[in-house]
Amino acid sequence: MQKSNLRSTRTQRKRDERTQKILNTAEKIIVKESLDSLTIHRLAKKLDYAPGALYRYFESKEALLTELSCRAINRIHAKLQQVKQSELSDELTAPEKTISRIITLANLYCNLHIDDPAAFCLLGSLLGDPRKLLDDTQAKLVHERTVPVLLGLSELIEEAIQSAAIAPGDPTERAISFWAGLQGVTQLRKLLRHPTNLKEMLDPDRLGLRLVSDLLVGWGGSQEMIRDVQTKHTLLNT
Repeated sequence: MQKSNLRSTRTQRKRDERTQKILNTAEKIIVKESLDSLTIHRLAKKLDYAPGALYRYFESKEALLTELSCRAINRIHAKLQQVKQSELSDELTAPEKTISRIITLANLYCNLHIDDPAAFCLLGSLLGDPRKLLDDTQAKLVHERTVPVLLGLSELIEEAIQSAAIAPGDPTERAISFWAGLQGVTQLRKLLRHPTNLKEMLDPDRLGLRLVSDLLVGWGGSQEMIRDVQTKHTLLNT
């Protein structure tokens, strides 16, 4: 390899490393403080950079937020792929396996606040904040990254239909309803930060379990089979 190419490779590698450091630090600010606390000047101070140096990587807070959101969605997509490719016990029937994968994915999403707090905070802000946080061009980039996640979930639901675990129906429409419902349940955790007499009623883990069960039964699934699969998941996680 020529010297010029080596220098170019090293330069790009250093830039990639610095970019990841910037994104990792930005995520820490969002998790420990808030999305509103994330500014270019706040981030630069945390990194001990000059604000102008950060603008060489991200032209605005919105551009930074777009990259953070896309990165978080990519991590969720990776979890989905792991669930789809996971090996399950041969003791489970084909319908039970499809239901098991859907429940596993639901559990992973409900536990985002523990396993990936940055993704939890970012998605909560982007979907729950009435303000327009991204312009149309940047929002489109985030939406494009979201499509593979919804398609992957749609494929899991289609597999459940093909195995006769649930009745026929539009898998994409069901995927959107499933995801939107889980997103709403996970955001209840914000209410639990403050003292409330409704703590037991607002338990996201219990409500998430109930939501998944009700949706699957509503789509024609066997309540007994779904309950059995959920019980097995609960035993594995205790």
